[in-house]
Amino acid sequence: MIVVRRRAAAIASALVLAAITMQLANAHTIEEGRGDYTFGPTVKNLALGAKLEQHVVNAGGAIAIKFAITNFGAPIRIFRIGSVLEYTVTGTGPGGMPIEKDDRGQGFSGSISTGMDLRNGSTYVNPVTDLGMVYDFRTPGRYTFVCETALTLGYEAPIYAILKSNIQTLDVVEAGPTEFTFGPAENNLALAVRLDQHEVDVGEPITATLALKNFGSPYRTGSLIDYALRGTGPDGTWIAQTHEVPFSGSIPPGTNIGTGETLKNTADLSQFYDFHKPGRYTFYFFATLGQQLRSNILTLDVR
Repeated sequence: MIVVRRRAAAIASALVLAAITMQLANAHTIEEGRGDYTFGPTVKNLALGAKLEQHVVNAGGAIAIKFAITNFGAPIRIFRIGSVLEYTVTGTGPGGMPIEKDDRGQGFSGSISTGMDLRNGSTYVNPVTDLGMVYDFRTPGRYTFVCETALTLGYEAPIYAILKSNIQTLDVVEAGPTEFTFGPAENNLALAVRLDQHEVDVGEPITATLALKNFGSPYRTGSLIDYALRGTGPDGTWIAQTHEVPFSGSIPPGTNIGTGETLKNTADLSQFYDFHKPGRYTFYFFATLGQQLRSNILTLDVR
C-alpha cells in the first residue's frame, strides 16, 4: 500500500511539472471510435492505449505517439494538465538498459486543461509530437516500453486512477551518412541537421549541414529565418555562443521553397558555439516561420 501511494504521488508530481513544461502535444480531441487502439488494463472503467506513428525511426528523429483514454462505464469528467509529462515511460532499450528521462531543455508554457467530459464509449486522444524530447531513445536498437498516467477528477484532487498502456516496441536505426533525419513537420515544413562526424578532437571543425524541406505546396518566406542551437554540454550546462554574432545559417525574406524542395546550409559550428570542453554534447536546432520548427536531436563526442 505504501509503495502504491508513493507511486501515485510521483505521478501526481509529474502532472504539476507538466504545467511548466513546453507543450509537446497538439490540442486534445474527444472521439467516439476506439478501434485503432489497443488498450492496457481497465481501471474503474477507464483504460489507456498508445499508438506509435512509426515503429522504426532514425536515431534522433521525432517519435510521434498518440495516447487514448477510453471510458467503458458511466459518464465521467477527468482532469488533465497538458503536456507529454503527463505520461511516464517505463521500459528497456538496447542491451536491457532502462529508458531514462532526458528533457532537452523545454521552456514554460503553462497550458492547463480544466477537464474533459467522457461519455460512455468516448475516447480522449492526446497526440504527442516527439516522445524523444523527454526520454532518451537516441541509442540505436530495440526499445520495449509501456506508458503510465494518473487521473484526477479535479484540480489538486486525490488520484482517481493510475492507467498503464499496452506494450510498445520501437526500433531506432542509424541514418545513412548522407541522409537527413527531419524533426516534427509544421505546416508541411521540417528541419534537419546532419554532422559530417559525430566524434571530433578539441579545436577541430564541427561541420554541420542544415536542411529545410517543404513537404507541401509552394511556400514563400515572409521574413528573415534565423537558425539557433539549443542543447547541453558535458557538464549539463547550456551550449553557449562564442561571440555576439549568431549562427549565420539564415534564409532571407521572400525566398521561394517549392514542393519537395530542400534548402541547405553548411557551416562550422565551432565558429559560433562553445565546444571546447571534452565530453558529450546533445543539441538540436530550431527556426521560426510563424511556428517554431525543431530539428532532429544530435549527439557529438569531443575528445
